[in-house]
Amino acid sequence: MEKAFLLYASIAAVAMVLLVVCARMLARAGDVTGPRQATAWLLIVVATVIALLWVGQLAGFYRDGPSPEYEAATSLFWLVKLLDLAIVIPLTGFVAILQHTPSAGSDAAAVVVLGFMSCLFLALLGMAVEMLRRDTPGASWVLAIGALVLLVPTAALWGRWLLHRG
Repeated sequence: MEKAFLLYASIAAVAMVLLVVCARMLARAGDVTGPRQATAWLLIVVATVIALLWVGQLAGFYRDGPSPEYEAATSLFWLVKLLDLAIVIPLTGFVAILQHTPSAGSDAAAVVVLGFMSCLFLALLGMAVEMLRRDTPGASWVLAIGALVLLVPTAALWGRWLLHRG
């Protein structure tokens, strides 16, 4: 069994709770007018950055062979990258496009995706800081700073959606 299975199961459970809580909140709120244009642009930037990072790593794998990251966790290496490339990035792009057609569904989708991305970037930041603290091989200030740079605007927009009522 994959060592990180319980972690992924926990993340999926939290994502489902986030989806239900946000959908119920939006249903009670009625008309929610959020920052749609900023949300669309941010989601496009986030999806593009993640896609370029993963495609770059996959290209390096095929060009140079397996990396130490791959050797340490073969299935985890593929699981995360392919999940992001096949599901997370296309859905993020779809939600960005939905922001051009205001509706309760596009509002809920924006809140859920921004919430998911905020949690994801917070987890990445925590992981990067812990790796740096333990002086783990592969630890990177670039990852920590990159996660923080993506976390701040994502969490700020998520907060604006949650706090703003039309």
